[in-house]
Amino acid sequence: MTDIRGHIVGVVVDSVTEVIDLKDDAIESPPDVTGSSTSMFIQGIANTNNELHILVNLDKLISEEELEHLV
Repeated sequence: MTDIRGHIVGVVVDSVTEVIDLKDDAIESPPDVTGSSTSMFIQGIANTNNELHILVNLDKLISEEELEHLV
């Protein structure tokens, strides 16, 4: 569950392989990928134990119209 623009929303995924706790200083800004239509959905990246983790920005992933349909 997460709060998206004042609404509690659950997210359904195919699978989860691991849940990790990241400290704020472990999260880096996403790389600037000019021209990529998907870069706006990336909130940040983290590298732990040589594994790259991509943090998805759910607020940008769900449009206002989709959110209104859900609530």
